[in-house]
Amino acid sequence: MSIQHALNSNKTPSKTRIEDLPTELIFGVFDYLYCHEIINAFRQLNSYFQSLLQTYQQYHVNLSALRRIWHSDEIHQLSKYTKQIQCLKLSYKKDLLIDINQYLTLYPLNLYYPTLQSLSLSGTDIDQLESFVFELQHFQQLKHLSLTFCQNYHDPYSMSDSRLKLICYILLFKIKTLKFLSWNVDLNFFSRKDSILSGEKSTIEHYEFSGMTFNDLNWLQLYTKHMKSLSVRNFTGNFDKIYRLSIETLVTLKLHDIPKSVNIQLLFGQFLYLPQLIHLEFQSELYKESDINGNHWKYLVEHYIPHIKRFRFFFFVNSRIVSQPYDNIIESFKTDFWLRDRKWFINCDFLEDYRLFVYTLPCIKTELNYPVPYQRKSTSSSPTISIPLLFLDFDSARDHRSNLDFDRVRSLSIFGFGHNMNYNQICGLINISFVKQLTVLDYINPELFFGILEHHPTQLSVRMFECDFWNIVHARSRVRKKKINADRMAPLKKIKSLRLMYNVGSFAEALQTVTHCSKLEELEITATMSVKMLKDIIHNLKELSFLKIHGFNWEHNNVNKLLESNGQQRRFVCKQVDTSLLIWID
Repeated sequence: MSIQHALNSNKTPSKTRIEDLPTELIFGVFDYLYCHEIINAFRQLNSYFQSLLQTYQQYHVNLSALRRIWHSDEIHQLSKYTKQIQCLKLSYKKDLLIDINQYLTLYPLNLYYPTLQSLSLSGTDIDQLESFVFELQHFQQLKHLSLTFCQNYHDPYSMSDSRLKLICYILLFKIKTLKFLSWNVDLNFFSRKDSILSGEKSTIEHYEFSGMTFNDLNWLQLYTKHMKSLSVRNFTGNFDKIYRLSIETLVTLKLHDIPKSVNIQLLFGQFLYLPQLIHLEFQSELYKESDINGNHWKYLVEHYIPHIKRFRFFFFVNSRIVSQPYDNIIESFKTDFWLRDRKWFINCDFLEDYRLFVYTLPCIKTELNYPVPYQRKSTSSSPTISIPLLFLDFDSARDHRSNLDFDRVRSLSIFGFGHNMNYNQICGLINISFVKQLTVLDYINPELFFGILEHHPTQLSVRMFECDFWNIVHARSRVRKKKINADRMAPLKKIKSLRLMYNVGSFAEALQTVTHCSKLEELEITATMSVKMLKDIIHNLKELSFLKIHGFNWEHNNVNKLLESNGQQRRFVCKQVDTSLLIWID
């Protein structure tokens, strides 16, 4: 029956039950959810969905996504589904509801996950990396592996050459199904490469490394069957000659932080030996004015990589090396080669006596720091750029006028807005409706802050200094006494998560205003508070599910007694990490 016929008939249209939907469609919904969300939402509906949960083979578990007590409850019921977990993200962060040690005690790597295909691990203790990698050689179905370990600078770690050599050998040769490897670890993956002698070839096709040289790349390609993509965050080495390094299978190459010593033309000369290269990407500082000329890049592309399909870059340049007008730079990218033949469009963002950004659209950067007032020139009729993380600094600006335009900013940090910036002005720069996290690093005009909250379509996560929070709330109330006008505080209900950083002033006063954030789900503060103050927070914030207090100095038994006295109707999970108290509330 057509929709129009159904509307014209007198019969009441029949309702479709969710059980009547095709299994593929229901599984498509599952693909957008984490494992604990799927189990919680569908396990108790009926026997049909219980059967589907046993059939679905692509569960994703992410420890960092476990933010509520009921999430923990579902993880403890996970044993029925571990054989169907396809993606696992583990973190050694201490402030998790279930940390990696607790999780692996429940579900050890060597006993579960027969269908695991994607595994991610992050942390700060590289010693943990060793024991973890040694387990991986037993996973002969793993396709995607991501390792991110940043050393604690106060406790640097040194791994023996033999241990690092063994780790590299396992990752390259012992996981026979592995196709993707990301190594973002504060250890040089290639430091012992010359002592690794193997007649085997790695099955890995896609690599990401935090650092690499041409010599490393030469060694890696000798031991890789089909290298299809390579991304290097810090590409170093001697660039005074063409290495003639031939990689027949390489399709995608992404190079970041190219050193000052590089000769761009010699680098492009190397690309002659990459016959399948169709996607090239650069992110780096440029040190020569000639390297920001569109005609120069046109020459390099036409002579060395004429077969390239996608060429993306983000370059920043110290304005001191730029002698020509900025208009000349953008004009050099307005030729037929760029606009008609390749359809590659360029933005040029500049601030006099500071820095110049020259980049392709869409922008490949995920994080940008802009002092205002930057100006923008473009070869595109739509120069707006999408940046997930954006920092705007108005501190040194005498004039806030700018023609910058940002969209889809998820995390916005602002500094130096002071008393002058208003809501309409910031909306001229950013589509505020996409912002999910707002960080305020200085005093902000109260009308701007409350304007953002009032007009935002959903709730926000807010991070700011406690004294600034206190000051803008009281400025908004327009009273000098401690009594606050509740009606004018209504926009505070839009705050979903609040982190108050300690600076100066009375934290007790700032905390009084927190109770007006009645929809608050997460609160992070730095304070030494009384038992009564903590009780008041838990009692007044009915939707609070997570509380983190830095600088906490109570005895653990006192914390338990407090929670027990408040726990007749709400459940609590408490954890003390260093000098911080973490409380999850049901």
